[in-house]
Amino acid sequence: MVVQRFQNAKEWVYTGFMGCEKIKVFVKKLTEKVRGVGGQ
Repeated sequence: MVVQRFQNAKEWVYTGFMGCEKIKVFVKKLTEKVRGVGGQ
């Protein structure tokens, strides 16, 4: 039971981490686009 909980926690952390990475990349691309349009 404890092992199962640990496994679930690991999956949650992994999914959360991957989500954060995707968001970071998305924000980076978005800021680059905005900068390009702004012509800075």
